[in-house]
Amino acid sequence: MRSASATTRLVVALALTAACASACGRKTPVRPPDLVAPRVVTDVVATNTADGIEVSWGRPTRYVDGSHMLDLAAFRIERGRPCCGLRNLATVEIEDRHRFRRAKTFRYLDTAVEPGQSYSYRIYALTVDEYSSQPSELVRIQRALVTPQP
Repeated sequence: MRSASATTRLVVALALTAACASACGRKTPVRPPDLVAPRVVTDVVATNTADGIEVSWGRPTRYVDGSHMLDLAAFRIERGRPCCGLRNLATVEIEDRHRFRRAKTFRYLDTAVEPGQSYSYRIYALTVDEYSSQPSELVRIQRALVTPQP
């Protein structure tokens, strides 16, 4: 048999455990993964420069469900040619996630391009938890021919 003090201690311990267990965990509604993906990257533009093709785009600030996004981690850039389809070209990491002022636009310079060739680009946004946006619109450009300077 247990003494009254041992029984009291057991009851108190169980009550504390139950109270702590109910205080743990998520306090907001759980959202399905397809709603916490970033919105599609917009305003993708490809431009010929002296050194290659510069691709620029706007930063998504909201999840698909419309809530504010703070965990944007990177952008994945794909490049393709008419003959070969799209392939991963680069990943641009986000380094301003914890800053008050965040970049609104991003740029990537593709220097591995050949004059006269056509290229297509599209961008995906990625969160820290590796949720991916749907692909951006495909942007097509032909690399300008380089004219020699006199």
